[in-house]
Amino acid sequence: MVGLVPSRRPPIVECAGLYLDRAEGGPGFALRGLTLAVEHWAFTPLLGPAGAGKTALLRVLAGLARPRTGRATLHGVDLAAAGPEEVREHVERVVGFVPSPATAGLLPELGIGNIELPLRLAGRRPLYIRNRVRALSDQFGLGDLGRVPARELGPAETVRLAIATALAHEPDLLLLDEPMAGLTAIERDELLDTLLRIHENAGLTIILATRDPLLAYRIGGVVRLAAGQARTEQVRLVAYSRGEGEHVEEVAIVDGDGRVEIPPEERAALGITRRARVTREDDHIGVWPEQPPPETGPIWRRR
Repeated sequence: MVGLVPSRRPPIVECAGLYLDRAEGGPGFALRGLTLAVEHWAFTPLLGPAGAGKTALLRVLAGLARPRTGRATLHGVDLAAAGPEEVREHVERVVGFVPSPATAGLLPELGIGNIELPLRLAGRRPLYIRNRVRALSDQFGLGDLGRVPARELGPAETVRLAIATALAHEPDLLLLDEPMAGLTAIERDELLDTLLRIHENAGLTIILATRDPLLAYRIGGVVRLAAGQARTEQVRLVAYSRGEGEHVEEVAIVDGDGRVEIPPEERAALGITRRARVTREDDHIGVWPEQPPPETGPIWRRR
């Protein structure tokens, strides 16, 4: 029998039917009925081109944008329904966010002081601050920076400092908006190795937005976004019999209204255009072309 590994907790992120107006008053929506769930302790890449809705979703989860309609539950609180003060306090406690570019989340005149600042503002004890800053500096290879301000750092050091700063208050969820952009291949690999170690050792949930499919598939559990919607998702399945172990399968996401996106290449291969025939079988639903394509013969027939 093949089945999903059961989760013992509700998802840390659960979005349903999210609509978000496009930034700066542009026409249309940045999110168009997006539906998505992210389990605790997952490392989830959001894969999609520019304009797919990756940044828009991260901004909603970071409390920086309020959706027009829909539900966005973060660790038990619906960010779309809660008041601004409740959202701010909840996000500050639960989320660490690294925007794109990473410099937007740093004070340029500070170096390692960027990690210290949120801890001082939270009233943490000096000994805790020293130990926390030292631990994060070691994890991200920042020990040699000294008092070098953020504005003088290279791209890789800047991203590492920004992530360390976002993790200073030990959040449950880390949001990363294209952190590998502008890095060399070696720098990307080193940063990803660091994130994978932290994810494994700290039990941290990470959502990483990227346009790089190789990076996304190396992490696994990919959610594809396009035109403000989550289209498909990779899930890890475990074969409990015959010792087959774990494998990955890509599945379509069903939104709150029961809609499923059929990829364009699949529609073209089957000759499905504006309408399709839907049949209910014993254990599945079949989707067929409305009529046989004139030049492709029996491709439409059920096999």
